[in-house]
Amino acid sequence: MDEYSSRDLGFKELFNILIIFHNICKLNTNPAKRHSMKTSLPVRALCVKCLKAQVTCLCRSVKKFKTRFQIVLLQHPMERRKAIGTARMTHLSIENSKLICGKDFNDHSQVKALIANPDHHCVVLFPGLNSFNLSHAPQNERLNLFPSQKKLVVFVIDGTWASAKRMLRDSENLLALPQICFTPQKLSEYKIRQQPMKHCVSTIEAVHQLLGLLEPSVPADDLLVLFREMVELQVQHFNRNQVLESSPIELP
Repeated sequence: MDEYSSRDLGFKELFNILIIFHNICKLNTNPAKRHSMKTSLPVRALCVKCLKAQVTCLCRSVKKFKTRFQIVLLQHPMERRKAIGTARMTHLSIENSKLICGKDFNDHSQVKALIANPDHHCVVLFPGLNSFNLSHAPQNERLNLFPSQKKLVVFVIDGTWASAKRMLRDSENLLALPQICFTPQKLSEYKIRQQPMKHCVSTIEAVHQLLGLLEPSVPADDLLVLFREMVELQVQHFNRNQVLESSPIELP
């Protein structure tokens, strides 16, 4: 009797394991069930202004200011969907800036209008071979580089290094414009995103350094304060998710 009970218990355990395995296999081969499980999970609430998750929203920390020249952020579509992007935070901080999403701007109405405006002097912030390095010019000579009777418009490309080069190459109207650049004063603080080269910085850091060179009177340091807070929040959020993902899963 004892021998029979022992064998019976082993069979039951094996049977239960087979049932669990069978259910997992059915789930993997049934897209409808997988979809129903996904849709039953809580949807992450987004802030409609900064497009970040509400738990990492920084709109309360944005300090707005204006600049004498206009900054136009050209954002690659892939960057728009990234929670760790910085172009939108830059745009929300600088009141007279523009944020335009796209890849090829040859036929983009807003970009064409900005370039065609006779009262504008348009340049692209990009470290090309013929780019003028603002860091090499004395402070009193930097603004004299641009026509004083025209409004300076700086196009800033927001994307990975590879996508930024491709965006510029495919947009002949931008490629024809003068290019400016700077020598970064320090390494990027973008510790939540790997940079392809040491001299590469985030979009918000690039705009901060550009303002320091062309318009040091504006409170550009507010951009860095916002950027550092964003990075810290993302690190905390990532660490919290890592703890949750490492927790044991109980089978029903």
